[in-house]
Amino acid sequence: MANFYNRFQAFLEKNDHFFNHEIEEISDADVESAEVLTRMMFLSTPEDYLLFFASVILLSAKNKQTEGANKNRHYSFKDLIASAIDASIENNENFITFCCGKDQVGRPVTYVKLLGCQFTFHEVPMTPKMEWAKLTQKPQYEEQTWIKTPLQRGASTLFNYALEQDNMTRIYMDGSGEYPKDIVFRNRKKEKQKAMSALAVACAQSAQSRQIENDEQK
Repeated sequence: MANFYNRFQAFLEKNDHFFNHEIEEISDADVESAEVLTRMMFLSTPEDYLLFFASVILLSAKNKQTEGANKNRHYSFKDLIASAIDASIENNENFITFCCGKDQVGRPVTYVKLLGCQFTFHEVPMTPKMEWAKLTQKPQYEEQTWIKTPLQRGASTLFNYALEQDNMTRIYMDGSGEYPKDIVFRNRKKEKQKAMSALAVACAQSAQSRQIENDEQK
């Protein structure tokens, strides 16, 4: 795990912890994949947890890029964050800690420090297991202050980095036994094929329109 910690820290430093990162567009295919992963992944390894939280960050970033009636549709993962923290407590993981507090305006905020990187989430429900970890001073509970790391700016880069890691657990909750990257690559392939089909239809319609114009000019 020490090697993974060092690699991840090097990745963050290379991207300047995303402070100067351009805000990235997020594809619909990756949103679809992230929604599946946050609900179906079995969290066992550090790599599992990183992909889970990278998926949450991607959904949160997509929500901020969305306007109108669809805004907030990707915010149904709050309970899943609490479940992931519960799993880390139950399994006595030593690479992840959390704490709960208030932000500058009094809203509940949960800090999750994973492999030395802080993930920040608002309005995450405090579970009995999280309360127990705090009261009994479990090592998974660690008082933290806000470390501003704007991960959402590079949500796609973070998601892709997490996806590239080995040592991830297969997904059994849906009965498929697939690896997380299998789901992502399949959705990306479907999106690419859909875009190519739409382009082909548009080209055919354009050619038909030009032919009609030529016929009318004769």
